[in-house]
Amino acid sequence: VCVWSKSGELKATLKGHCFQNPKCTCRHYKIVNGKIWAMEANAECPVNGHSGLVYSVAWSPDGEMIVTGSCDKTVRLWSKLGEHKGALKGHQDAVTSVAYSTDGKQIASASNDQTVKIWD
Repeated sequence: VCVWSKSGELKATLKGHCFQNPKCTCRHYKIVNGKIWAMEANAECPVNGHSGLVYSVAWSPDGEMIVTGSCDKTVRLWSKLGEHKGALKGHQDAVTSVAYSTDGKQIASASNDQTVKIWD
């Protein structure tokens, strides 16, 4: 996920587990029956980020934080400069939508597991 200024300047890149992130020590492709499948996370990888595609991104009302939802079943929190601040886990399938409440105190996430979760 790239964070851009209104003038088009790249401000930050939120990198999780991916082959473009040189800090990631995971194996990114697995070949099964001649087909390439999703990556395998390395439990000792120093990267704190999504291990799958990001489906949804939302800014906090004060513009200081970003929340992302991914097919890795997690919701992640980031500073506006791209620093990983934490993960919210509890969905059983891909997180397809995320949003902040208008006061910024709660986050809502929706998933393909047919649930919506409210996080404080």
